[in-house]
Amino acid sequence: MRPRPTKPVILAVCDRPEDLRTISRELHARYAEDYRVACEESPERALGSLQDLKAAGARVALVLADQLLDGTDGVGFLARVKG
Repeated sequence: MRPRPTKPVILAVCDRPEDLRTISRELHARYAEDYRVACEESPERALGSLQDLKAAGARVALVLADQLLDGTDGVGFLARVKG
């Protein structure tokens, strides 16, 4: 029997816990059937999660970033993700 492929991942990062809970709830409600939803509270943790996902061979479908993050902004964070 072939192993079932894992769902692609949607990763969201927001450093405001209350907002992240709302984002997580909305993403799970809409996408959890087809995607694994992961949320992180800091850009550094999100980058670490992405490295772990890559090492595990996981497919990342989408990375979402809040526009204002501690130590960077959403565009700066996404530039680091791309690189």
